[in-house]
Amino acid sequence: MNEIFPVVAGVVIGLVIPHLATLRWRAWAFVVLSIGCGAAASWISGELAVSLGYLAIDAAQVSIAALLMWTLTARWRRRAGSRQHRLKAMPR
Repeated sequence: MNEIFPVVAGVVIGLVIPHLATLRWRAWAFVVLSIGCGAAASWISGELAVSLGYLAIDAAQVSIAALLMWTLTARWRRRAGSRQHRLKAMPR
């Protein structure tokens, strides 16, 4: 149950990141939000009281979920765009 927050936070980050203007902003937002949400997840679950190593684990979970969602979103958008292009190119 404690691992739901990092995954959901990663999914949200992966959905928000593609809407930022430049690649530099995307990279900075990705790193900062992954570490921040990982720290929040460790704090919420009480793992920070045990060890700071859990911060790295939760930040990694957030970043992996965000990267997967970012990749899936990019592929979906690319595919939807090519489908629209094919539909427009079809003779009527």
